[in-house]
Amino acid sequence: MPRDRFFGRDEVLEELHQKLQTGDRRVAIASVAGMGGVGKSELALQYAREHLHETYRGGVVWLAGERAGIELLGFAKAQFFPDVDLAQLGDLREQLTFIWSRWPSAEVPPESVLLIFDDVTDYRRQVEAILPSDSRFRVLVTTREKIQGIDRLDLAVLAPADALALLRSIIGEVRIAAEPDTAAAICEWLGFLPLGIELVGYYLQRKPRLFLATMLERLNGKRLASKALMDIPATLTAQRGVAAAFELSWEAISAQDWGGSAQELAMRLSLFAAAPIPWGLMEGCWTAADGEDLEDWRDELVALHLVEEMERNRYQLHPLIREFFAAKLANSTAATAWRTAFAVTLTKIAKLPPIVTLEQQAKVREAMPHLEAATEYTNLLGDDDWSWPFEGLARFYKTQSFFEDAERCYQQCRAISETRFGADHPHTATSLNNLALLYQSQGQYDRAEPLYQRALAICERQLGADHPNTASSLNNLAELYRSQGKYDRAEPLYQRALAIRERQLGADHPDTASSLNNLAALYQSQGQYDRAEPLYQRALAICERQLGADHPDTAASLNNLAGLYQSQGQYDRAEPLFQRALAIRERQLGADHPDTAASLNNLAALYQSQGQYDRAEPLFQRALAIREQQLGADHPNTATSLNNLAVLYFHQARWGEAERLLVRALLIRAQTLGEAHPNTQSSIQSLFSLIGAALEQRRAAELSDHPLTQSILQQLQTSPPESD
Repeated sequence: MPRDRFFGRDEVLEELHQKLQTGDRRVAIASVAGMGGVGKSELALQYAREHLHETYRGGVVWLAGERAGIELLGFAKAQFFPDVDLAQLGDLREQLTFIWSRWPSAEVPPESVLLIFDDVTDYRRQVEAILPSDSRFRVLVTTREKIQGIDRLDLAVLAPADALALLRSIIGEVRIAAEPDTAAAICEWLGFLPLGIELVGYYLQRKPRLFLATMLERLNGKRLASKALMDIPATLTAQRGVAAAFELSWEAISAQDWGGSAQELAMRLSLFAAAPIPWGLMEGCWTAADGEDLEDWRDELVALHLVEEMERNRYQLHPLIREFFAAKLANSTAATAWRTAFAVTLTKIAKLPPIVTLEQQAKVREAMPHLEAATEYTNLLGDDDWSWPFEGLARFYKTQSFFEDAERCYQQCRAISETRFGADHPHTATSLNNLALLYQSQGQYDRAEPLYQRALAICERQLGADHPNTASSLNNLAELYRSQGKYDRAEPLYQRALAIRERQLGADHPDTASSLNNLAALYQSQGQYDRAEPLYQRALAICERQLGADHPDTAASLNNLAGLYQSQGQYDRAEPLFQRALAIRERQLGADHPDTAASLNNLAALYQSQGQYDRAEPLFQRALAIREQQLGADHPNTATSLNNLAVLYFHQARWGEAERLLVRALLIRAQTLGEAHPNTQSSIQSLFSLIGAALEQRRAAELSDHPLTQSILQQLQTSPPESD
């Protein structure tokens, strides 16, 4: 390859040169190791070209690793000893000793000679056994093995910018500029492997009218069998396509036998995602294998650069090597069994609770990309487990506020359930409920309601009116109605759900506590405090007894009961409960969780009720920041935080700040909840009150020029005064 098409290796070339110049009275040796296609031979070639005339005036000799001894004899005889019958000198070693001792030199001291042993597979036999001892020789070895005892450079793939520069140098700036994102995506698909980028680049060069997007489609469709990765231009140093280059390493590792092998481990590793693989996760998928054998097979793969060893006992496959191993797996008779074992192991990890704590997040975080990979094999799981990979992922993503990812998982689960079981099956009802819950948490009530209604109809029809799943559907639909202020529609559903749970699950079950909490919240919303309090207290007692004092559900019960006491003006009873709930949520869910924001908001509201504005403001502000970040700027809960902070500013006569927040809150609520919702009406009344107060205090100039504000201001200024 021309020097102007050799990118991202300048530092490596310099390091290689330094290693090769450290020898004094012995042969200086440096090896360049790495996976197939990473550019080891090209690096050696560029190094030789760069230093031929100054450093290695004695010449450069390029030798193929497997035939190095024979090639060396042939070269020496043709160049230096045409009249000597080398065969008469003894065996290969004796002939080479003769050559080394009489290697000609034109200068004193003799100039250095570079010997390049390319693609070495057995260093001891192919290189070490035939090395000279003369200090003028420098030896560069390219290999896939991690050779111990000599200076080594492990060659990595290119950096993204260098990979793109290499592709640009082959196909030109115009084509890159026309489809820049696709060009970057092609480099990423190829794992920034120089050989892959060169092959695709020259393929595109031969097809000037081929769009890069079409090239990417072909790579995604045909994978390693794509012609672009198999056709070798004559101008390339490489002599093999990508798959053929990997095949050499594949043949070097131990083959399949009854107890397993490095090849079997390689195929099993291809099941995992293109992400770091915790070794314990791999061991969990292959419990029948001996642990020491697994380590030995793993070390084989690492030694040949087929697997990259990372920190903390993590391992990773290059994307194209993963493709290569996956193709091998597809042709194995044991593929189904291995895929099933993989899916079963990851499904155990997927069984997360609806609210995922920080501790649980930490335990499963690294497994999540691999759980995504396991969703491809849910057809191999039983009827009771098939949905868990999707549900576990969705719960994790929801906890991280990755709502689009959570929706994708729930949608996939719903589609598979309808295909696998039918549109009227209880599993389908569960998937509908899960998706609706996600929409409700985002304030998308119009999308949630028909899903809840359909799920309830399925449960009643297929499981019966008294089944716990029916109770869950009733409870969920009732929660939606309460969120919309439709209290008359919510109450009979709550009561029915509670009755079913008490009858079917027992009076002391956590689901019963959930129904008690929800019904109590409804009564509180209606000002029926005497009906709400005993339900809240009973729910809290169940949670503490069944789930523990530090459980997120216990925090929810504490928060609810505290809210009731606040509504009754019992601030001294409310504050310690709010504080305890906040501490649990920060500890279990994290400082930036939406539930933590709810606790901050509630504690701030308590302080505001007591006139402690300096304590309330930072809590309101923190709650608002969390909700904007985690839920979005247009979420109903964000509107609640805006409204509450605005009311605080109202009490402090900060008219302009309060008005701007109230307008934002009103617009969000009108859009997401509707104008008839009690919260929307409350925002309207608050905005009228604030503008009216600003007029009375002659502070209307501080208000914004928002059309809504100006309209209300005009109404108040032109309205006749009320008569006594």
